[in-house]
Amino acid sequence: MRQFKHCILFLIDGARPDVMEKMMKRGDLPNIQRYLLEPGSYTKAVTAFPSTTGPAYAPILTGCYPGTVDVPGIRWFDKEESSRKKLSLKRQRSYMWVEAPLLNSDLKKDKLTLFEIFKNSINIFNPLTRGINPANNLTRFSKTLYYLFVHLTSTWQIVDWATHRYLFKAIRKKPEFVFALFPAVDSLSHLSHPFSKTVLDAYLKVDKFIGETVQHLKMEKILDQTLLILTSDHGLTQTHTHVDLVDFLDKRDYRALHYPRITRSQAKAAVMVSGNSMAHIYLKNGQGWGKRMYLDELEKNHAGLLSDLIHLPQVDLVACLDEDRGICVYGSGGKARIREREGNIDYSVEGEDPFGYKGLPQTLNHTTSLEHTFDSDYPDALVQLIQIFKSRRSGDIILSAQKGFDLRARFEWPEHKASHGSLHREHMLVPLFINIKIKPRKIRTADIFPSILELLGREGTNEIDGKSFV
Repeated sequence: MRQFKHCILFLIDGARPDVMEKMMKRGDLPNIQRYLLEPGSYTKAVTAFPSTTGPAYAPILTGCYPGTVDVPGIRWFDKEESSRKKLSLKRQRSYMWVEAPLLNSDLKKDKLTLFEIFKNSINIFNPLTRGINPANNLTRFSKTLYYLFVHLTSTWQIVDWATHRYLFKAIRKKPEFVFALFPAVDSLSHLSHPFSKTVLDAYLKVDKFIGETVQHLKMEKILDQTLLILTSDHGLTQTHTHVDLVDFLDKRDYRALHYPRITRSQAKAAVMVSGNSMAHIYLKNGQGWGKRMYLDELEKNHAGLLSDLIHLPQVDLVACLDEDRGICVYGSGGKARIREREGNIDYSVEGEDPFGYKGLPQTLNHTTSLEHTFDSDYPDALVQLIQIFKSRRSGDIILSAQKGFDLRARFEWPEHKASHGSLHREHMLVPLFINIKIKPRKIRTADIFPSILELLGREGTNEIDGKSFV
């Protein structure tokens, strides 16, 4: 097996594989074709739930799902912490803006990042930086200024250009690992839609930047020693209607906490939305926030709310835990139950299958579950729901929105015209290019982490969710 001394991971935030495939067929991405596809491989991979920036970086950089590292969303609420300390700074979180750096301290301490493994690493614009030498976090000072400017002017192409320029500086240092984030596709998709000319132009620019990066690798005489990977954290779908989930709960007298309104008298619930197409709902019990609320208590004390959510047309899936730690998933026409036991997954359905799976075995493991569901409308949904509910910070109820709708109507400026975060195929599938040949198999983004370690001759030191694909 070929061994490398260096690795550059290009992450196009929000890149859809179908868009890139069409552009490749038209010859619009010549550098990706020449330097990644021709000497290597292309496939689609499944990201993690919630399919949103931040939490979906964790599988790539740690080999672990968001639930495993206890960051179950770009926004979350910690019921246990709230019951212990009313004024705790760890009571809730939003990784948007000022709280973004806290992602690193919120991550479980026993899960290593690639920055902790490869001491000579470079980071460009990625917020998950635990373990990196501050001097090698090239955008630690400039990121806030860049993001504030482009957020006000909608000129996200500037950040992609800056990533390109920082890459030249990084390559001169001959680092072991580089994480280079290109955020324009995601941000411009939110402003328009995933197929707009502005978004397609952003793909073209990244292709150009990759070509110039390769030329710099040649100049430094390290191209043959460098592993090149291009992937994404999620896809997006166009949004036509915003659902005010907070208003939905307020009308039922729950007075929900939400960002930015995180203190509220007589609050009985908290709503934490990620990517706008998924949401955690946390409910207060009679004794306070306490611990997780299971299905029997939901049916006893919040049956009306649960029924209303299940029948809300804009909501696609409603999930919660029962006392046996099984996951109950409700769709408009039926209910499914997912239960993990000793690495195996039991799956049963009442009425119509909420996921629309056909011929799915009643017992699977994590590998066969991916294989059987990869080409469905909900790839890897069973494993992804299992992992998200393993976080103590996940909600009592988890929602996945219907395509075309999102679950956040207020405090979202500018208005989002595309969303992600759900279990839908268009949100969960991402492109994966790598400049080596790999055997055909179904891949998760969590598999990138151990594959990088293997290809650079390193051994993993802690338990992870991913498996090497090389």
